[in-house]
Amino acid sequence: MSPVPPADTVTRFDASRQDPAGLTIAVSHEPAPVDPDLEDAIESRWAELLDDNPDYFDGPILVYQRYDEATHTVHARVDSYRRLAVQSAEHNPVPTGVTILSVTGVLTVGDSVLVARRTDDTRVYPEMWELAPSGGIDPPVLPSVRGVGSRSFDGELALSELRKEAEEELGLEIDTSGARILGLVEDPPPGHSMDLVIRVEIEPVSVMSLGSWEYDDVGFAPIFELSEFARVEPCIPPLHAAAESGLLL
Repeated sequence: MSPVPPADTVTRFDASRQDPAGLTIAVSHEPAPVDPDLEDAIESRWAELLDDNPDYFDGPILVYQRYDEATHTVHARVDSYRRLAVQSAEHNPVPTGVTILSVTGVLTVGDSVLVARRTDDTRVYPEMWELAPSGGIDPPVLPSVRGVGSRSFDGELALSELRKEAEEELGLEIDTSGARILGLVEDPPPGHSMDLVIRVEIEPVSVMSLGSWEYDDVGFAPIFELSEFARVEPCIPPLHAAAESGLLL
């Protein structure tokens, strides 16, 4: 059975704000303040993670800062994966305050929604069900012009990530032209993410053709019964929160 997530983990966008073109994602390249003691702890723990798993590699990620409801703007900045990884480590985590900005797909066929069970090789939540696909938004390339440290994008930045994740994680090409961004769902520790939840109607597809190393089972669940599914099956907190809040309906 999944734990009940806090009620304040969901930010619902009203119907007039679900058009991806109306969302602003403001991306900053301003670095995080440097704490020498914290940096030493990060480097030490990162070295230990690399020893345990040589396939780990550092790289830029987009981290969530805040959502401004008045301007319908998600503020984010570029950071590094190692600062997320050391914070999510199962043993001796280093609290860095990093929350990755991610997408979660709500891929529907009629009244059913795609769900997938994670393998035991994933960073967090092994062998738990989630809405699929999901993943962190790659930082966009900003112009290397002196004095240009930030830039604003619309929801297409999130849609392009969702299309990429669908192809990489499920082997599925999706059309996001009719997509709606339903809101934000926070994934508390150890997930450390803030997910833009995007609903897309897809063509009927055989689940036997879907999946990758990240999932060991894929299926469809009735969307009106998803909250019950989340109560009886091991589900990650964002799925549980989205289902319990009625965000997906």
